[in-house]
Amino acid sequence: MQADLQATLRFRQRRALRYSLVLFATVLGTVCGAAALVVWAVQYSDARSQDREASLIEEAIAEEQYHLRNELEGYAFSTQAYENIDQQFSAGWVFANMAEPLNQSHGHDGLIVLDRGGRAVLTFYAGGTRSPSFYTSKLEQELKGQVFQIQEAYQRVVGKRRPEGDTFSDGLSGVSRSTLLLLDGRPAIAAVMAVVPKRNREPLAMGLPSIVIALRHMDGDMLRSIGRRTQLAGLDLRSGGHEGIDGVGLRTADGRAIGSLVWRRGESASEILATLAPIFVLAGIMILGITAAVLARAVRASRELTYSEARARQAALHDPLSGLPNRAYLDRLARKRLASASSNGRGVSALIYLDVDHFKEVNDTLGHPVGDQLIQEVARRLRRTVRGGDVVARISGDEFVILVGERTDRNDIEQTCERLIASLNRDLTVDGRRLPTTASMGIALFPEHGTDLTQLLRRADIALYQAKEQGRDRYVFFEPAMDEALKVRRKIEEEMRAGLERDEFFLLYQPIFTSDGRRMVGVEALVRWHHPEHGDQLPAFFLPIAEESDLIWSIGAWVLKTAMRDALAWPTLTLSVNVSPSQLRHPGFVPYLSRSLAETGFPRDRLELEVTEAVLMDHTASAKRIVNELKELGIGLALDDFGTGYSSLSYLRQFHFDKFKIDRSFVTHVETEAESAAIICSLVGLGEALGMKITAEGIETPQQHRFLQAAGCDYLQGFYFGEPMTAAQVMETFHSRAKPMPLAAIA
Repeated sequence: MQADLQATLRFRQRRALRYSLVLFATVLGTVCGAAALVVWAVQYSDARSQDREASLIEEAIAEEQYHLRNELEGYAFSTQAYENIDQQFSAGWVFANMAEPLNQSHGHDGLIVLDRGGRAVLTFYAGGTRSPSFYTSKLEQELKGQVFQIQEAYQRVVGKRRPEGDTFSDGLSGVSRSTLLLLDGRPAIAAVMAVVPKRNREPLAMGLPSIVIALRHMDGDMLRSIGRRTQLAGLDLRSGGHEGIDGVGLRTADGRAIGSLVWRRGESASEILATLAPIFVLAGIMILGITAAVLARAVRASRELTYSEARARQAALHDPLSGLPNRAYLDRLARKRLASASSNGRGVSALIYLDVDHFKEVNDTLGHPVGDQLIQEVARRLRRTVRGGDVVARISGDEFVILVGERTDRNDIEQTCERLIASLNRDLTVDGRRLPTTASMGIALFPEHGTDLTQLLRRADIALYQAKEQGRDRYVFFEPAMDEALKVRRKIEEEMRAGLERDEFFLLYQPIFTSDGRRMVGVEALVRWHHPEHGDQLPAFFLPIAEESDLIWSIGAWVLKTAMRDALAWPTLTLSVNVSPSQLRHPGFVPYLSRSLAETGFPRDRLELEVTEAVLMDHTASAKRIVNELKELGIGLALDDFGTGYSSLSYLRQFHFDKFKIDRSFVTHVETEAESAAIICSLVGLGEALGMKITAEGIETPQQHRFLQAAGCDYLQGFYFGEPMTAAQVMETFHSRAKPMPLAAIA
């Protein structure tokens, strides 16, 4: 056992260290990932900002083209312009009424007039007229596409007859264009428009129109206008086909680059990040340092908790008085050994059920300390007598079980029994008193009398009963004839079925108090059977038999519904109901419970189901499902008899109980045994660590009450606070708000 615990400790320590390293690596990766994300976000933000500014520039350039085109339309879209340019060309009129006003009022740098054949008939540039040769073939080539589109649009428009008096505005958008070009080695905007009359005059000249071209350099005035519109500073024009990293390319209509427009950007996010980078690096180092410190502390805490859990597990699997394995540890060992023996026929030959003769008399007459010393001495003698492969366990007060290892035959087993009797027959001296010690034993053989622990224990118990009947201080092998006890069980089962029909079952309620013992906060429902011949029977008499039949479902269902109906009258009290293993595993249990809650109207948050570890141990998967369903219903769950079963700690974690109850076996000896007191303190500490409420049961003395209150138990119950009561007595106590008088006070 010690070797197993050490191996478990080493495994958990390695696992905690591994998890810590993984978590640290995760935090490190997160920090690095966050840093990379910030860098990406900054770069993305800079790119978006640059794109947004570029879009503003492009929109502003498009707006400048629109203004130039609109200004030209104000002059070219008129009847006078049509008459003086298209009908009968007048250079003087064009110069005085178009070229000079556009230059002086709107800042246009040039104006070119083309006749219907596309030849330049007037050229105005830089404040004066120029030779028609100013309209070079290169300039003509750059504007060729715009001129052609306008000519096509004009022909479409004049080909449609319009109502008398209608304007030409419906087709105006088709006969005007704008584009960027390179003028005199510098980027400029050109607006191109057909000369058309403002009012519909028939007939319009068919064929091609006269065209006017307005030119404006993208000079300082235009750049300042764009800067005001976009709120961007430092705008500058760069000629040529090269685009700067922060520039907007200027292209002609056919896509040829003629320059770029650049500007001075504000402080970018990348520059801000570079300034703050040392702070971020320091913060990352601090986060990693804090994480490492926390993980180191967590590893130490995990190691301490592992040691504490190992000690608690050791205590939970061993009887504190004798140091022998308890029933839970016996169950564990027996399952393994019997399974192995069933497969290969080796490892187990028998089970001996041993009971110390007259122990009750010794305990009653000489006191518990003497009885405890007797148990300790019996345990020492049994350990010394058995062989190395045998297992000795204490399963109750004066009852021991010996799982006999491999033997050659029945005679070999008998010799083992003889040695045990001889070892125990030597008198024990306690406080100067000589105590005769003898024992009775019942033996069940494997596999003749059973192949699992339950069968072997039952039949060894039958044989033990026969040994006591025959005078004690002897051993008896089980015989099939002894199975008369089964007939008794069957009779009890039949009587229970009849008792259910005759309403012979009734409920009592054990009060549950706060740790100071002043306020009743709940009750535990306890079923009793009023046998027509033998009187009131405790659950230990009939529930084990009901558990092996279908009666447990009927009895359990009756208990649940009856208890809920009774408890409706006590609105502030929690109702605790014990649920048996087979009842909980029944497929209809959760639906029945849900229906019962609905039918009775009992609040779900006041119902608490108490289950034992046996419910969970052999059916972990189904138990998980059932527990989850109960949690979804809002039902509280408590682990009963905590500390007496194997792996209670793992079940607390795995099944998320709301509460656990410290078994009365620890409470009974808390006044006399330091081990019991230490175990209770450990269990309370464990419950607090897991955030669970703790109830201690079986309190019979004021000393036990004071100790458990000081230890930190949340709730207490036992005969010291009050005997089980009927529903009417609970009602009276509840409405009077009076605490039941402790039995000690009554005595």
